[in-house]
Amino acid sequence: MSFSSKVPAAAVKYFGNDVTSRELHPVIVSEFDPAAGWKRRDYKKRISRSWAAKLARKGITHVTLKSGLRQADFSITELITRAA
Repeated sequence: MSFSSKVPAAAVKYFGNDVTSRELHPVIVSEFDPAAGWKRRDYKKRISRSWAAKLARKGITHVTLKSGLRQADFSITELITRAA
């Protein structure tokens, strides 16, 4: 099986190039919905631009990503945006 999930450019910029490995691929640990606030995910899901777009369609505006021991909040917009 090949590893094909693409890490969004904003996450690579923050966490570093090591996140392209399977072990350090950033995962979503919580999501922000303006109507409901922050909610932790029941399970960790690897982030990709396409998954961020699905979350945006559900009304999620921000997520907390974790890679290794580091974690940070990102807006869905910056995760969907392609690197310039």
